[in-house]
Amino acid sequence: MKQFLFMLLFLCLATTARADRFWVGGTGTWDAVTTTHWSTSSGGAGGASVPTSSDNAFFDGSSGGGTVTVNFGGTVSVAGVVLGAFTGTWDNSVNNNNFNLVGGGFSGTGVGTRTIKLGTATYTISNGGTVIDFATTTNLTLNAGLETWTWSGTSGARTVNTGGKSFGSLTMNSNQGSQPNSAGQTFTGNGTFANLTIVGPIYLRMTAGETLTVTGNFTWTGAKDQTIALQTTTLGSTATIVATGGGTMSYTSLRDIAFTTGAVTATNSMDGGNNSGVTINGLAASGGACILGGWLLYRDLPNHLNDNFPAWLEKAA
Repeated sequence: MKQFLFMLLFLCLATTARADRFWVGGTGTWDAVTTTHWSTSSGGAGGASVPTSSDNAFFDGSSGGGTVTVNFGGTVSVAGVVLGAFTGTWDNSVNNNNFNLVGGGFSGTGVGTRTIKLGTATYTISNGGTVIDFATTTNLTLNAGLETWTWSGTSGARTVNTGGKSFGSLTMNSNQGSQPNSAGQTFTGNGTFANLTIVGPIYLRMTAGETLTVTGNFTWTGAKDQTIALQTTTLGSTATIVATGGGTMSYTSLRDIAFTTGAVTATNSMDGGNNSGVTINGLAASGGACILGGWLLYRDLPNHLNDNFPAWLEKAA
């Protein structure tokens, strides 16, 4: 009887398991019901089910080119979207459908002669890894700047590789990579964002020698027990933030960051050294703080009721 139940459970799981989906047949509309353009293999026969949150949606060199118009009638939930080898136009600027990316993020890295139109939609990312990936932008035409990118959940370290391209607004919040011994969240690729909002606690890194440009709002908000840390990937080597419209930060630890163009102020914050172009106002006198690997640790003396010291430092403190 137990063996029968196990086999029945296995069969149920097997029938509900999903595989990645590949766009085939060239020009068409990505909607919630049409299966003609979806295959279980690259260049395979159409008729597979529309991708869901279990599936990456691949648009590759065997997809047939043409124009793919997103018209989902609501939010599209997939593991990820992969467009690096596509030789056509992927267009979300007509209907501006929001995307929930729960497993693979959004990848446009590759060499296909492709056009990607992101529209005014919101792209919500809840997984870790390289979640915005434009590392290789050969033959890419990117129509972006009005879309919104936002994080959801606590899925660990994330990397944003902009490949020198310009994007819309990005909001990054806390994650499991927010401790000083973690990989944290990394910016790379010398990119540009229209607006950049950071909400602590979060640990951020920039690739040393690179530049991140923010043309609009630059607002980073931390608290005593929800601090923000920003440093480069190489101790002693700076990275640059071009804050065109200026910016504000609170409860932020900075190390090896050069700010240019706009006036940037960091209140209740810590100077970890080798910073420039920013006014750093120290923490309020009611507590104490230290820098641990670029991470701002705040101790609310004398009662220790409102701090962010990790448990392993309690005795030492």
